[in-house]
Amino acid sequence: MRSKNIRINSIADIVQDNYDCIYDLCCDHGLIGKKLSQNQPDSYIYYVDVVPTIIDKLNKDSYITHKLRSCVLAKDARNSKFKIYKKNLFIISGIGAELGIEIYQNIQSQITPDHEVDFIFCIHQHIDKIHDFMATAPLRLKAFKLVKEREKYFEIFYLAIDEKYPKDPFLESLELFEDAEYLSSRIHYLEHKLSFVYCPKKASKVKIYQTYLNKLYS
Repeated sequence: MRSKNIRINSIADIVQDNYDCIYDLCCDHGLIGKKLSQNQPDSYIYYVDVVPTIIDKLNKDSYITHKLRSCVLAKDARNSKFKIYKKNLFIISGIGAELGIEIYQNIQSQITPDHEVDFIFCIHQHIDKIHDFMATAPLRLKAFKLVKEREKYFEIFYLAIDEKYPKDPFLESLELFEDAEYLSSRIHYLEHKLSFVYCPKKASKVKIYQTYLNKLYS
């Protein structure tokens, strides 16, 4: 099942490890979970969404219903309890940063030292908020991918919970940026925002982006 969706394929392909359990959160069509169920046939795949019409479609999806290790859950991921296995992957994709952060914080509150938990963030709106959040969260960057689909860029962060990791995943991801067009667009976006209201964080970020853009051209 190879989707034509570059973002979905990139999210599935970035996964390096095998997991006991994978949660496709706010899953909508469930395509990410389906792709990973092929790549990791021994993993339990949970398709989670809160929208009744989406849940109804997923429950009628023959690909999902015929998989013994697949399950559809009608849950609000911001405040629901999750069954945490020994090794877990939670995918937070296709939503805004504020909702994504709420979901992450709910899951993190349920984790014990016995659990190994990884996340994928692929946020669609307010990406700067997720950058700032990652700088304060106990997260280690495992891999990063920047993809472009239908003239829109998506940053895909593959992360592990790591209380002792001292680095900022966003700053680490910049070392992997190879797209000058994207860096330029981010600089122009932030400079436009700064022309209305000055913000030290945004001004600092412009300098950071410019540093890495200069490296690409050097």
